[in-house]
Amino acid sequence: MSDQLALLDTPPPPHAVPLTRRQIRRAQQLSNALYACGDDVYFWCEELGYKMFERTLPKNIPAVLKDGYIILSRGMSQIMQVIAIAHEIFHHEFHGAAIAFRELTPTARNLNESQADSFAVLVAEPSVLKYDTIQQFYTESELPDEMKPIREALLYLIKV
Repeated sequence: MSDQLALLDTPPPPHAVPLTRRQIRRAQQLSNALYACGDDVYFWCEELGYKMFERTLPKNIPAVLKDGYIILSRGMSQIMQVIAIAHEIFHHEFHGAAIAFRELTPTARNLNESQADSFAVLVAEPSVLKYDTIQQFYTESELPDEMKPIREALLYLIKV
């Protein structure tokens, strides 16, 4: 049995929050749409009904979604663009009816951000089952290092 499958019986690391079935299905749909677009993030955004362009944004803000436009910070790698876009789409689709972000309590804001991060990582890396071990995943995945523990945690939560 691979290390990955053996780890499924242990508690998940505390880096991700559970997603609903609807959120997981939507992440899979977005990932499939990205694949169908040949990993072209501009075409992917257009297919999803968003216009995308790059601008210089403050250092701690990789992307903004406003009025149907996804504005990405310049110079991001393709995988970071996917993560940033999926993160913003999650907020739009699942938190859009919520009270304005700045009016949320810090706990609610952190939960919203954690949900969006988990969703975005699932879109960017829809399955880790292609790796024989967790160590291989950490070595070979194109996810940024800070996102890998989130994806590993999702393995325990949704088993993909």
